[in-house]
Amino acid sequence: MRVFAYAMFLGLIVSTGCTSDNGPVDSSTGSSETNNAVGGIQTATLPAGAENRDCLESPTAPDFCDWIVAVDGFYFGDITKIDMTSNIMVEASPPYDEVKTCSTGIISPAMSITLKITDTVYGSPRPDSTITFVMGFYQLEELDPTPLLTPEGIIWTSGPGLQVGDRIGIPVHKSTIGIEFGRLGLPMFTQNLDGSVVVQKRASCDEPAPIGLAGLQLAEIQAKIATCVAGEGAQTRRVMFERYWQTNKTWTHAGVCFN
Repeated sequence: MRVFAYAMFLGLIVSTGCTSDNGPVDSSTGSSETNNAVGGIQTATLPAGAENRDCLESPTAPDFCDWIVAVDGFYFGDITKIDMTSNIMVEASPPYDEVKTCSTGIISPAMSITLKITDTVYGSPRPDSTITFVMGFYQLEELDPTPLLTPEGIIWTSGPGLQVGDRIGIPVHKSTIGIEFGRLGLPMFTQNLDGSVVVQKRASCDEPAPIGLAGLQLAEIQAKIATCVAGEGAQTRRVMFERYWQTNKTWTHAGVCFN
Protein backbone atom coordinates (compact mmCIF):
# COMPACT_ATOMS: atom_id res chain seq x y z
CA MET A 1 0.00 0.00 0.00
CA ARG A 2 1.19 3.52 -0.73
CA VAL A 3 0.64 4.66 2.85
CA PHE A 4 2.79 1.86 4.28
CA ALA A 5 5.52 2.30 1.69
CA TYR A 6 5.69 6.00 2.33
CA ALA A 7 5.78 5.40 6.07
CA MET A 8 8.75 3.09 5.65
CA PHE A 9 10.50 5.70 3.49
CA LEU A 10 9.96 8.42 6.04
CA GLY A 11 10.88 6.07 8.86
CA LEU A 12 14.24 5.40 7.24
CA ILE A 13 14.89 9.10 6.75
CA VAL A 14 14.18 9.92 10.38
CA SER A 15 15.99 6.96 11.90
CA THR A 16 17.84 8.73 14.68
CA GLY A 17 18.06 5.89 17.20
CA CYS A 18 15.39 5.16 19.78
CA THR A 19 16.53 5.29 23.37
CA SER A 20 14.83 5.14 26.74
CA ASP A 21 15.00 8.91 27.06
CA ASN A 22 13.74 9.52 23.54
CA GLY A 23 12.06 12.95 23.47
CA PRO A 24 10.93 15.65 21.09
CA VAL A 25 13.34 17.19 18.66
CA ASP A 26 13.10 20.97 18.95
CA SER A 27 12.91 22.57 15.53
CA SER A 28 12.04 26.07 16.69
CA THR A 29 14.92 27.68 14.85
CA GLY A 30 14.64 31.19 13.51
CA SER A 31 12.89 34.20 14.89
CA SER A 32 9.42 34.05 16.38
CA GLU A 33 8.92 37.70 15.50
CA THR A 34 6.58 38.52 12.64
CA ASN A 35 8.15 39.80 9.44
CA ASN A 36 5.07 41.74 8.31
CA ALA A 37 4.90 45.03 10.16
CA VAL A 38 1.37 45.88 9.03
CA GLY A 39 -1.01 44.30 11.55
CA GLY A 40 1.77 42.14 13.01
CA ILE A 41 0.61 39.12 10.99
CA GLN A 42 2.95 36.71 9.25
CA THR A 43 0.58 34.93 6.88
CA ALA A 44 1.29 31.21 6.80
CA THR A 45 1.72 29.12 3.70
CA LEU A 46 -0.64 26.36 4.77
CA PRO A 47 0.08 22.82 3.59
CA ALA A 48 -2.81 21.60 1.46
CA GLY A 49 -4.56 18.28 1.80
CA ALA A 50 -2.66 15.52 0.00
CA GLU A 51 -4.40 13.72 -2.84
CA ASN A 52 -2.96 10.34 -1.88
CA ARG A 53 -6.07 8.54 -0.65
CA ASP A 54 -9.12 6.94 -2.21
CA CYS A 55 -12.60 7.60 -0.92
CA LEU A 56 -15.98 6.47 -2.24
CA GLU A 57 -17.21 10.05 -2.38
CA SER A 58 -15.95 13.42 -1.26
CA PRO A 59 -17.28 14.53 2.14
CA THR A 60 -19.71 17.43 2.23
CA ALA A 61 -19.06 20.62 4.17
CA PRO A 62 -20.40 20.34 7.73
CA ASP A 63 -23.00 22.61 9.25
CA PHE A 64 -21.14 25.51 10.85
CA CYS A 65 -22.80 25.23 14.25
CA ASP A 66 -22.34 21.44 14.46
CA TRP A 67 -18.69 21.92 13.46
CA ILE A 68 -17.82 24.61 15.99
CA VAL A 69 -19.81 23.27 18.95
CA ALA A 70 -18.16 19.85 18.54
CA VAL A 71 -14.64 21.21 19.14
CA ASP A 72 -13.12 22.35 22.42
CA GLY A 73 -11.52 25.48 21.07
CA PHE A 74 -10.76 27.54 17.99
CA TYR A 75 -7.62 29.64 18.43
CA PHE A 76 -5.49 31.91 16.26
CA GLY A 77 -1.89 32.54 17.17
CA ASP A 78 1.74 32.70 16.09
CA ILE A 79 3.81 29.52 15.96
CA THR A 80 6.58 29.53 18.57
CA LYS A 81 7.71 25.92 18.29
CA ILE A 82 7.41 22.96 15.92
CA ASP A 83 8.52 19.58 17.27
CA MET A 84 8.79 16.17 15.68
CA THR A 85 8.20 13.87 18.62
CA SER A 86 8.27 10.16 19.37
CA ASN A 87 7.35 10.46 23.05
CA ILE A 88 4.40 8.21 22.21
CA MET A 89 4.93 5.42 19.69
CA VAL A 90 2.77 2.61 18.34
CA GLU A 91 4.03 -0.51 16.59
CA ALA A 92 3.55 -0.40 12.82
CA SER A 93 2.15 -3.94 12.66
CA PRO A 94 -0.51 -5.86 14.61
CA PRO A 95 -1.42 -5.74 17.45
CA TYR A 96 -0.35 -2.05 17.15
CA ASP A 97 0.63 -1.84 20.80
CA GLU A 98 2.05 1.32 22.32
CA VAL A 99 5.80 0.98 22.97
CA LYS A 100 8.24 2.92 25.15
CA THR A 101 11.37 2.14 23.13
CA CYS A 102 11.98 1.10 19.53
CA SER A 103 14.51 -1.71 19.09
CA THR A 104 15.23 -0.94 15.44
CA GLY A 105 15.46 2.82 15.91
CA ILE A 106 13.34 3.26 12.76
CA ILE A 107 10.73 5.77 13.82
CA SER A 108 8.28 7.91 11.91
CA PRO A 109 7.52 10.67 14.43
CA ALA A 110 4.42 12.67 15.19
CA MET A 111 4.34 16.47 15.30
CA SER A 112 3.42 19.02 17.94
CA ILE A 113 2.99 22.73 17.31
CA THR A 114 2.87 25.46 19.97
CA LEU A 115 1.11 28.76 19.39
CA LYS A 116 1.24 32.06 21.23
CA ILE A 117 -2.46 32.83 21.14
CA THR A 118 -3.56 36.13 19.65
CA ASP A 119 -7.32 35.44 19.50
CA THR A 120 -9.62 32.96 21.22
CA VAL A 121 -12.42 32.67 18.68
CA TYR A 122 -14.20 29.89 20.58
CA GLY A 123 -13.48 28.04 23.81
CA SER A 124 -11.89 28.90 27.13
CA PRO A 125 -8.98 31.36 27.27
CA ARG A 126 -5.68 29.60 27.95
CA PRO A 127 -4.06 30.59 31.28
CA ASP A 128 -0.63 31.22 29.72
CA SER A 129 -1.97 32.35 26.32
CA THR A 130 -0.37 29.37 24.59
CA ILE A 131 -1.66 26.12 23.19
CA THR A 132 0.10 23.00 21.91
CA PHE A 133 -1.67 20.57 19.60
CA VAL A 134 -0.55 17.27 18.11
CA MET A 135 -0.79 15.42 14.81
CA GLY A 136 0.02 11.72 14.55
CA PHE A 137 2.30 10.42 11.80
CA TYR A 138 -0.48 9.28 9.48
CA GLN A 139 -2.19 12.64 9.84
CA LEU A 140 1.03 14.28 8.66
CA GLU A 141 0.92 12.08 5.57
CA GLU A 142 -2.35 13.79 4.66
CA LEU A 143 -0.52 17.11 4.21
CA ASP A 144 1.10 18.39 1.02
CA PRO A 145 3.91 19.25 1.49
CA THR A 146 4.77 16.71 4.20
CA PRO A 147 7.21 17.47 7.04
CA LEU A 148 10.37 15.37 7.23
CA LEU A 149 12.87 15.17 10.07
CA THR A 150 16.46 15.34 8.80
CA PRO A 151 19.82 15.89 10.51
CA GLU A 152 19.43 19.59 9.63
CA GLY A 153 15.99 19.79 11.26
CA ILE A 154 12.46 19.75 9.85
CA ILE A 155 12.03 20.29 6.13
CA TRP A 156 8.84 20.36 4.08
CA THR A 157 8.85 18.28 0.91
CA SER A 158 7.84 19.80 -2.44
CA GLY A 159 7.32 23.33 -1.18
CA PRO A 160 7.15 25.70 1.80
CA GLY A 161 5.35 24.65 4.95
CA LEU A 162 4.61 25.97 8.41
CA GLN A 163 7.37 27.99 10.08
CA VAL A 164 8.02 29.63 13.43
CA GLY A 165 6.35 33.05 13.42
CA ASP A 166 3.48 32.03 11.12
CA ARG A 167 -0.04 33.06 12.13
CA ILE A 168 -2.38 30.09 11.98
CA GLY A 169 -5.86 29.30 13.19
CA ILE A 170 -6.57 25.86 14.58
CA PRO A 171 -9.77 24.19 15.78
CA VAL A 172 -8.79 21.65 18.43
CA HIS A 173 -10.36 18.74 20.26
CA LYS A 174 -9.42 17.89 23.83
CA SER A 175 -7.80 14.51 24.30
CA THR A 176 -9.49 11.85 26.41
CA ILE A 177 -6.12 10.24 27.23
CA GLY A 178 -4.17 13.07 28.84
CA ILE A 179 -2.36 14.56 25.82
CA GLU A 180 -4.61 17.61 25.87
CA PHE A 181 -5.27 18.89 22.34
CA GLY A 182 -5.24 17.47 18.84
CA ARG A 183 -6.08 18.73 15.37
CA LEU A 184 -7.81 15.46 14.40
CA GLY A 185 -7.82 16.25 10.71
CA LEU A 186 -9.75 19.50 11.02
CA PRO A 187 -8.84 22.31 8.59
CA MET A 188 -6.15 24.84 9.36
CA PHE A 189 -6.49 28.56 8.76
CA THR A 190 -4.33 31.65 8.50
CA GLN A 191 -4.98 35.40 8.20
CA ASN A 192 -4.19 38.01 5.60
CA LEU A 193 -2.57 41.25 6.74
CA ASP A 194 -6.03 42.81 7.08
CA GLY A 195 -7.09 40.02 9.43
CA SER A 196 -9.38 38.23 7.00
CA VAL A 197 -9.41 34.45 7.25
CA VAL A 198 -7.76 32.13 4.73
CA VAL A 199 -8.90 28.49 4.68
CA GLN A 200 -6.54 25.58 4.06
CA LYS A 201 -6.97 23.94 0.66
CA ARG A 202 -8.48 20.53 1.33
CA ALA A 203 -8.02 17.28 -0.60
CA SER A 204 -11.00 15.57 -2.21
CA CYS A 205 -11.14 13.00 0.62
CA ASP A 206 -10.89 15.67 3.36
CA GLU A 207 -13.98 17.11 4.98
CA PRO A 208 -14.18 20.75 3.81
CA ALA A 209 -14.34 23.65 6.19
CA PRO A 210 -17.84 25.03 6.77
CA ILE A 211 -18.97 27.14 3.84
CA GLY A 212 -18.57 30.89 4.18
CA LEU A 213 -15.59 31.20 6.56
CA ALA A 214 -13.08 32.36 3.95
CA GLY A 215 -12.65 36.13 3.96
CA LEU A 216 -14.43 36.74 7.25
CA GLN A 217 -12.92 38.74 10.10
CA LEU A 218 -12.62 36.90 13.42
CA ALA A 219 -15.28 39.11 14.98
CA GLU A 220 -17.67 38.04 12.23
CA ILE A 221 -16.99 34.38 13.00
CA GLN A 222 -17.63 35.03 16.69
CA ALA A 223 -20.92 36.70 15.79
CA LYS A 224 -21.93 33.54 13.88
CA ILE A 225 -20.96 31.38 16.86
CA ALA A 226 -23.10 33.49 19.19
CA THR A 227 -26.20 32.36 17.30
CA CYS A 228 -25.36 28.63 17.47
CA VAL A 229 -27.25 26.07 19.51
CA ALA A 230 -25.74 22.63 20.19
CA GLY A 231 -27.63 19.98 18.26
CA GLU A 232 -27.55 16.25 17.60
CA GLY A 233 -25.02 16.68 14.80
CA ALA A 234 -22.54 18.34 17.15
CA GLN A 235 -22.87 15.52 19.68
CA THR A 236 -22.34 12.90 16.98
CA ARG A 237 -19.14 14.64 15.90
CA ARG A 238 -17.88 14.93 19.46
CA VAL A 239 -18.40 11.22 20.13
CA MET A 240 -16.57 10.44 16.88
CA PHE A 241 -13.58 12.57 17.89
CA GLU A 242 -13.42 11.02 21.36
CA ARG A 243 -13.35 7.53 19.84
CA TYR A 244 -10.44 8.43 17.56
CA TRP A 245 -8.10 9.02 20.51
CA GLN A 246 -8.49 5.38 21.53
CA THR A 247 -8.81 3.61 18.19
CA ASN A 248 -6.55 5.54 15.81
CA LYS A 249 -3.50 6.60 17.79
CA THR A 250 -1.02 6.76 14.90
CA TRP A 251 -3.37 9.26 13.25
CA THR A 252 -4.43 11.34 16.25
CA HIS A 253 -1.15 11.75 18.16
CA ALA A 254 1.41 8.94 17.97
CA GLY A 255 4.55 8.18 16.04
CA VAL A 256 5.22 4.79 14.45
CA CYS A 257 7.96 2.31 15.43
CA PHE A 258 9.01 -0.17 12.74
CA ASN A 259 10.20 -3.18 14.76
